[in-house]
Amino acid sequence: MTKRAKNSKTARKKSAAKSRPVPRKLTVLRGLQLDRQAVEYAQLLKDPCNGPLVHSTFAGSGGSLITRFEYDFIANTGATETCSMGYFAPNFIVNSNTFNSLGFAPAATPLTSDGVTAQLGNNLAGQQPGQAFLLANASAYRAISACIQVSWPGTELNRGGIIGLGQSTLGQFTSTLTAPSYLRALSSHVERTPDGVLEIRMVPNQQSESWLGPGWGSAPEGGMQDMPALFWTAAGLTAGVGLRVRCVVVVEWKPKQAIGMMVNNADQVANVSSNTTNNVLKYMYRFGEWAVSSPTVQRVARQGADRLLSGIAGYASRAMLTM
Repeated sequence: MTKRAKNSKTARKKSAAKSRPVPRKLTVLRGLQLDRQAVEYAQLLKDPCNGPLVHSTFAGSGGSLITRFEYDFIANTGATETCSMGYFAPNFIVNSNTFNSLGFAPAATPLTSDGVTAQLGNNLAGQQPGQAFLLANASAYRAISACIQVSWPGTELNRGGIIGLGQSTLGQFTSTLTAPSYLRALSSHVERTPDGVLEIRMVPNQQSESWLGPGWGSAPEGGMQDMPALFWTAAGLTAGVGLRVRCVVVVEWKPKQAIGMMVNNADQVANVSSNTTNNVLKYMYRFGEWAVSSPTVQRVARQGADRLLSGIAGYASRAMLTM
């Protein structure tokens, strides 16, 4: 065989190899395989306020819609209130005992930093984000992403006190809370009242995947005990100024048959992730703490948050190229 014939045969083999279809596969990142839907859900968990409205990695996501709700208020505004605490259970929105804000007057003794006198109201029952809409239109719902943001509404001259944020379970709040200091012990982040916005984001657990019906008096599989609950606590505030609190929740819900809304089940099932929520959370925690955001911490450790956002964005682009 001549040299020219050999080169021609080699060229044909290379051309056939290039035209051969490449099998579909997932991008692997440090031992984890995340598809495009899981990456998008990670973006929503990291940014409940502005993230993409996509389905979660929860089981049984077909036949549902995704909607974002929020409620914004000023808490702890009484003339004598210097301490505050509140909680929000995103997965149990429509129950009257899952959204509350309590204000406290100064303690009688200077040795106690937190108010222990009678609470001064601010019960927010009936004001949960999305409550009126879900009661009227949903046959079932579950929260897939949520956050609480706390910020100082006063001037820099009177900014003071300390604020704590955290996530616990709703079972912690079924009994009467007596002082913000007790709740602060559960906080995952405590700092002096900052000049920016403090934020705590929901980390979903197994109970988060349970569907609830609006108006139900209790949750399935053990009631309210295991439902995630976000909370804030504050002490040493300037009396009468209060705290700005913003609660955001992204809800997956199924419409009531009477309202006449159509849901494309086939399209939604095709866009459901093959990953689990644990896969997503493991990926996110590899970039450090993502559930708490603080302007003070960000100035010192912005690199970790930037790595998470850039990692998700880069992974999303690579995942879409391989889908």
